[in-house]
Amino acid sequence: MKAKINATLLAKITPRDTRFDVFDTEQKGFGLRVFPSGRKSYFYVYHTDGRKRRYMIGDADTVKLQQARDIVTIKAGEVAGGGDPGAVRKKKRSEQKAAKTKTVGGFYKHEYVPFLETERKSGKLIERRIKSCFEWLFDKPMSEVTPFLMQSWRKKQLAAGKSAITANRDAADLKAMLSKAVEWGFLETHPLAKLKPAKTEDNSRVRFLAPDEETRLFAALDKRESDAREARIRFNEWLTKRHRDPLPLIPDGAYTDHLMPMVLLALHTGLRRGELFSLEWRDIDFLHKLLTVRAAAAKGAKTRHVPLNAAARDVLLRWQKQQKKAMGQKELAGFAFPGKAGSRLDNISSSWEKLVTDAKLNDFTFHDLRHTFATRALQKGADIVTLSRLLGHGSLKMTLRYAHTSDAELRAAVDRLNVI
Repeated sequence: MKAKINATLLAKITPRDTRFDVFDTEQKGFGLRVFPSGRKSYFYVYHTDGRKRRYMIGDADTVKLQQARDIVTIKAGEVAGGGDPGAVRKKKRSEQKAAKTKTVGGFYKHEYVPFLETERKSGKLIERRIKSCFEWLFDKPMSEVTPFLMQSWRKKQLAAGKSAITANRDAADLKAMLSKAVEWGFLETHPLAKLKPAKTEDNSRVRFLAPDEETRLFAALDKRESDAREARIRFNEWLTKRHRDPLPLIPDGAYTDHLMPMVLLALHTGLRRGELFSLEWRDIDFLHKLLTVRAAAAKGAKTRHVPLNAAARDVLLRWQKQQKKAMGQKELAGFAFPGKAGSRLDNISSSWEKLVTDAKLNDFTFHDLRHTFATRALQKGADIVTLSRLLGHGSLKMTLRYAHTSDAELRAAVDRLNVI
């Protein structure tokens, strides 16, 4: 459409179902784009290198008509002189973006934080940690973050009482961010490539259940279930006396809540607590006796498949049957161990701590159920490589922590040499 672009046209032109352009009859290349929403925007069309280009000027609500015409005159002069206004603008924007992202803080804010929030399960945690530890670096160009600078920072952290392991973890977060800067073309080389982690003592903790502790744990679980059933009966008696409807009794064979099945499943699969929290019914293949830990839920952000032994499968089938009945559904979707209103469960601290106290287990965490699974697997003949895959470890070094042997096992190994 061609017409003289003036105040009258701007006031009377009506939008259509699709956007359309009006080309000015007085000034070559000057145009107006009208959107279905009613928005109007000025532009300038020109040719360079044999190609048609469009240079957007701005909305008619913010740029006056005469200002738009003056801009067209200026840009037409640039084109006549062999210039390309669009390419100049693109370069300027690119330089502005580079200026914003060349500093540690600029790259962190404009590039890395959006990446963490969409691609990393623990993105928020990493985001807070980098800001807390390295905000003093935010105004510094990324290329000027040197190993010497980081070593000085680490020395102060250790002197203040931070452990070498924690300092290494914090530095690793910053190194990972700078690695992305290199990968995405914001840095030519990694400024901390030669930074080595601080030396740490091998304090890897491997706490697992001794046979008598396992007996006490199961006894405490059974008592907890029994106590819950009795508490329901007493509560129903209290309700009945007040002429109120009683709650359904907890039948024998049903779990009173999520704790017991989660504990049993952890002991038989080695799943982390967070992986159990994120486990969904779609991740469980009862037919092929297989459980999938999806990348989004795994600590190493890699999907792995864990075979279900008979005990683990029975726990899940029993829990599934119970959940179907409670929800009145033939098929279940969502989390296997849901929190309130079907949301992801995120805390079992109170119930777990009471269970550990009742079982008289000293210095025992939920994660130690995973250690127990790993230790038992090795004792039953599993090899390190297989165990590493089951646990989802990133390296064999992590799995080798479980290759501890007792004095009796060492003596047995030496005694076998008698046959030589």
